[in-house]
Parts: sequence; C-alpha cells; structure tokens
Amino acid sequence: MIEYAIAPAAIAVFIGAYCESLFGINGWMIYLACYLIFMEIHLKGAGEALSIIFAITSIAVLALIVFIAAMLPHFQFYNLFNISTTSAAGANAFLPNGYIYGQQYLLPSVFFSPLKVSL
Repeated sequence: MIEYAIAPAAIAVFIGAYCESLFGINGWMIYLACYLIFMEIHLKGAGEALSIIFAITSIAVLALIVFIAAMLPHFQFYNLFNISTTSAAGANAFLPNGYIYGQQYLLPSVFFSPLKVSL
C-alpha cells in the first residue's frame, strides 16, 4: 500500500523537476496536479494504471533512443579505454583505479541503505 502513496509523490517531484528544466515553471501546483492524476489512475484500477505506466515507459524508451541517436555522431570509442592507471592497490589496465578503490564507500550503502528492495 505504501507504493500507491509514495511512488506517485516521487514521480510528481521528478516531473516537476523536468518541467522546471524544460519550461522554467515549477511549484506546488505541478506537484499537486501530477499527484492527483496518478492517484486517480490508481483509484480507477490496476488495468488502467498498468496501461498508463506502459505508455509512460514507452515514451521514456523513445526518449532514450532519440538521445542515443543524437549522441552517436559525438561518440568516440577511444575515450572508453583512455583512463590512466593510478597507483592504487591492484591497479592495472583492466581496473585502472584498483580493486580496493571505492569499496569503502560501497559497503555502507549496501548494508545501511533505507531504499531496500522488498521481496
């Protein structure tokens, strides 16, 4: 039940951020409108909610395809492997920053993250 209350609010905040970056408008009215739209979809039923979510996902996939197509002329394969090797423990051409670099930052987020995946 929490996902029906919190997920639309999170989506509304992100849509508000997109509206601010694209059109320069933001505020509680956009958040409220998006939240009410998503809550109405959830109240109508799962079938309608899933079809709307599928449509939104399709638009997002289309946006990714357009982005990839637009950036493809600027892609340089050479930059994928143009990383200088550091003096970290275990650093080599495959792992230029070593095998220990970053693990001290990863493990606390794995064990203490409030955003756990529920089964």
